[in-house]
Amino acid sequence: MLNPNIPPNPRQATGQPFPGHFLIAPDGVVLAKAFTGDLRHRVSGSALVLEYAGEGDDSPIRIDSEVLTAHIALSSRRLFGGQEIAVVVDLDIVDGWHVYAASVPAPYVPLSIDIDTDGELLTLQSFLMPRPVDIEFASTGESLPAHEGRVRISGRARLRWSPPPSMFGGLEEAVKRRAITPGEYRLRGALRYQACSDMVCLEPRVERFEVAIVVEANVAPTPSRESL
Repeated sequence: MLNPNIPPNPRQATGQPFPGHFLIAPDGVVLAKAFTGDLRHRVSGSALVLEYAGEGDDSPIRIDSEVLTAHIALSSRRLFGGQEIAVVVDLDIVDGWHVYAASVPAPYVPLSIDIDTDGELLTLQSFLMPRPVDIEFASTGESLPAHEGRVRISGRARLRWSPPPSMFGGLEEAVKRRAITPGEYRLRGALRYQACSDMVCLEPRVERFEVAIVVEANVAPTPSRESL
């Protein structure tokens, strides 16, 4: 798709693309779509598949505690610089327990998740929490937002942009500093929550985990005929 917001460039006969992805059913119906509005940033096609159909990581990360089990799945573990993937977190909270939602007041600790706690590789991560329920506590007279039972958190994570080689002539050193060396990396993450029952509240927990990913080599742009 051509991007009509960018003026024509005489050096590019085909114009600038408007990158995006569509998830299309066998009957031709568009089930989902994703556009970032930035040539450097692309959503992976597997992200739409995970978000729409729930099919993604075959070996999700598992976290177990006495009050919940968490499965953290990525739509892909192989990324290019600037690429977005989908992240789905499924929580199974033990009957009789709940974890507090994002809007809970202090001193209670809300449910949250963070990937790449070192902040070295990801430039964006956002998570959508499900709607909480209000739980009444007769002992204190409080009504607090919380999650219980099966909880699904969906989100996106974006690998920081890595310029392809030879993209900026004369700026090789700057490109090297910005580029991500292809290879295997491990993203450190943390799941935070505070679990309570009708009778007792546990101390806030931080469950730490690691995600192995592979950063692929970006492909250098193909020279146009005019530049040859």
